[in-house]
Amino acid sequence: MGEGTALLRAVSPPRVQAELEQRFPQGIPDEVRALHSDPEARIAELCDFLPAYWRAALAPFAAPLRAATEEEILLRARILATQGPDTLFGTLHGRLSRRSDVLRLDVGTMRITVPDVSQLVIVPLLFGRGASFFASAPDGSVALSYQAKGAAVLVGDAPPDRRADAPARGDRLEILLGRSRAGVVRGLVVPTTTSALAATLGLAPSTVSEHLTSLVAAGLVQRRRAGLRVLYELDGPGAALVEYLDNRRNLAAERG
Repeated sequence: MGEGTALLRAVSPPRVQAELEQRFPQGIPDEVRALHSDPEARIAELCDFLPAYWRAALAPFAAPLRAATEEEILLRARILATQGPDTLFGTLHGRLSRRSDVLRLDVGTMRITVPDVSQLVIVPLLFGRGASFFASAPDGSVALSYQAKGAAVLVGDAPPDRRADAPARGDRLEILLGRSRAGVVRGLVVPTTTSALAATLGLAPSTVSEHLTSLVAAGLVQRRRAGLRVLYELDGPGAALVEYLDNRRNLAAERG
């Protein structure tokens, strides 16, 4: 956080104004007019606000955030290394395709064609509900965001106290499997390791390992090795079970 806010404070006001004018050629909208008028003051306010926001909104999810991001990067890197860039692009829900040296990006309702790309950065989002963001630089660098697979483990409240395994009222997956085992199943929406899953759920690694052994034996989860790491992910029947029984989001909406 400290390094990031230091970089943000170092952004020059003329750069902020120039990029806003480039982004909004028809005129600066009211929502960012204050930033355009006095970038230095508004950036200082933002840098003062961000640590407080982190403590209140994100710190309770620090372990799931870190684990989901690391596993997402591992997943995409493996696809790129073993199947090539075109297959990787195909996993981004049709938002990126390539023909010769030209990239086509679908960002929201916009379709953007970018020739002569020198560098492509794809940025996984754990927030944003699937929104896409696009940015380019004069040197030919292009960045595109996409929704990470592990975002589903962050739906709902911060990880609860898992010492009691009584299921939440009305949660069909927890009623069937128990709270901690249902949490393990939900955490396998993206390939992950035992230790990362334990950190995400607040469970002992030995407990997670026991659940994984049972789920593999039941044919709901598959186990495979990626280099020095052993990854677990939902198999077909496991994914079908979650799709059919996981009503946690609907329960949260009803309680809200």
